[in-house]
Amino acid sequence: MRPQPVPCNVTGLALSGGGIRSAAVCLGALQALFHHHRLKSLDYLSTVSGGGYIGCCLSAAMSKSPKEFPFGDDVFDNDTIAHLRNYSNYLLPRGRSSVRNLSEAAVLILRGLLANLIIVSTVIIAAALITRGLYPSRPMLDQGGVAVRLISALTAPFGLGLPAQSPFFATSLALALLGYILIYWAMSRSAFPNETSDTKGVLLASARLALIATAVLAFLDLQPLAVAEFYRLPDAFKILGADHWNWVDRIGTGLVAFATAVSTFASTIGHFLKKSERATNYTTLLLRILAKAAVVLAAAILPVAIWIVYLALTSRLIEPAPDAQSQILLARMLIAVACGVGLSMAFSANGYSLHRFYRDRLSRAFLFKADGTSSEPKWIDEIKLSELQEGFGPYHIINAALNVQGSAEANRRGRNADFFIFTPHFLGSDLTFYAENKKLGHVAVKDMEAVDTQLNLGTALAISGAAVSANMGSNTVRLLSPTLSLLNIRLGYWLKNPRFLAQKLAWHALLTGVVNRLWGKLYLLLEMLNLLDEKKSILYLTDGGHIENLGIYELLKRGCETIVVVDAEADPELAFPSLLKLERYARIDLGVRIVLPWANISRLANVAAYNIAKGLPCASGGQHCAVGRIFYANGTKGILVYFKSSVTGDEKDYILDYKRRNPDFPHETTGDQFFSEEQFEMYRALGYHIVDGFFSGEHHFSYVQGDDGFKDRAEAFNAVQMSIPVCP
Repeated sequence: MRPQPVPCNVTGLALSGGGIRSAAVCLGALQALFHHHRLKSLDYLSTVSGGGYIGCCLSAAMSKSPKEFPFGDDVFDNDTIAHLRNYSNYLLPRGRSSVRNLSEAAVLILRGLLANLIIVSTVIIAAALITRGLYPSRPMLDQGGVAVRLISALTAPFGLGLPAQSPFFATSLALALLGYILIYWAMSRSAFPNETSDTKGVLLASARLALIATAVLAFLDLQPLAVAEFYRLPDAFKILGADHWNWVDRIGTGLVAFATAVSTFASTIGHFLKKSERATNYTTLLLRILAKAAVVLAAAILPVAIWIVYLALTSRLIEPAPDAQSQILLARMLIAVACGVGLSMAFSANGYSLHRFYRDRLSRAFLFKADGTSSEPKWIDEIKLSELQEGFGPYHIINAALNVQGSAEANRRGRNADFFIFTPHFLGSDLTFYAENKKLGHVAVKDMEAVDTQLNLGTALAISGAAVSANMGSNTVRLLSPTLSLLNIRLGYWLKNPRFLAQKLAWHALLTGVVNRLWGKLYLLLEMLNLLDEKKSILYLTDGGHIENLGIYELLKRGCETIVVVDAEADPELAFPSLLKLERYARIDLGVRIVLPWANISRLANVAAYNIAKGLPCASGGQHCAVGRIFYANGTKGILVYFKSSVTGDEKDYILDYKRRNPDFPHETTGDQFFSEEQFEMYRALGYHIVDGFFSGEHHFSYVQGDDGFKDRAEAFNAVQMSIPVCP
């Protein structure tokens, strides 16, 4: 059960996700809040993904220099802003050769591919050896199915070996058993309608297990026949005039490249498919069909390739007449399996993923302290969450997504994820409970920073921005999960479950710990098959935007009276999808209702975009902000001040010029994480403009009217001024 909010008089600032684009916009917004002496009036800072880039930069810098705002004003760059501009291309930092940047990225990708190749190869070779043990020669492939032979091999030492049967003997038995269960069930329902159920009971469970067993046995029994047919393929290629496998190699290489490309853009494809579910125009429907076809094809390529490798290797092991050479090959395969098992057990869940590369690049760009004594600021990469200083800035909440695609309880509504937070004191979620980051002295359990020595502010920052992975919360494309996992396209992080830190050291707890440790070694399988839930010993965390991209939810849980949010996500249609999703979550989970008149922002921004493209004049004092109401369950009313990254025509000349040359601004794709100096400045300046214009009183804004809102614009403006007072 989620704890219900207790309304109070605290205030919060939420910085949305959106990669480096959001970081730049939110940087300008923070500068404007500081310029108007409002930043010290904010109690909480809740960040997601890109908003967390600049939020963590603020928290880290103010922890080292508590009384100094690191970003200065809008007039000129200080050392901190200069460093951020230098690293706006943080994934491939400027000031280093392109050869170095690209080669480092390449070897890290190859490292992950090689590690996964070892794991997958070990499984393939082991499967081929088992098949070889059951079928020592080619003629035996047609004598019996795998299931029967496996049972015979296991029971033979006890004199219970089964004779060779038809290839699908086991499958036929399972299918017959399923038929008997279904017939008996139908007769029972007819004879005793009140004593049997179609939604639960022994018969339903038995039929389900029999159906699954039939499918599994059919697949196993097909393998020897597939191996036998595989021998005839080279002759077929010769008949077609092909030079054995050359053309297969070319096609295979192309298909793998296609699967890699589709998997790389899995998040974008998943977002498009979800957004266009109710589309009616033919162009969008055609794009949906093509996108789904691409996903299905990409999802099938690697599993089929793995199966073909298994068939080829097995056919090589099963010779017509085993000779010395085949025995040597068999011995080598056994050694390879032994080595592969050893290496696979040595790999850790986070040991070779792309998380560390992403984390180090982010921390180098955003976790630093400029002391003014050198051109290169001091890197404070190792700062712990528990070392963030209190009282010198808003209390920081870093939002991530807990992936629970495999949870029967937590995922009944299809969210695929739950809210997970990192704060200076605690981390966790309502599903996993919360653990201390550092021993506070009143709870006799382990603290997370002692259990996971890699956990620090940089790690939390990278987790909150881990946008691409095999499991991406509500954006998960399940068909692509195996491919993404095998290609090591995963930025997420495996963390010990907070609920396991409180276990007592009894014998059964120790045994459970051993089992969980072994189960944890199957992390690759868990990612591939979406078997993630809140009760396993390790949890898989990704981008906070995979559950809620604005950061408002956690502020509502704390009952904030006033919430300021900077929404800088990619929203080219200005449909406000993250806000609408947040409103739904708040109403369902927390009993909180939000009323916000955002439509005018969308309308005026679209008009301005048309006028700018046509070279027409735009109205001044455009709307970038809406002031809404928060209604808590006990009747308490709060204020939501919502800033939207938008261009309305009243911006500085160089911003409008950039908009003319780049019509997608300020909603250029989040896939672009390689900002130039000009691009970074455009978003920073826009962020400053939209917040400064509101607090200076120069901009128009929409507000809630009526009995539950404000009687006029002046009352709404004064209410915000009073709730976020000037605090020099």
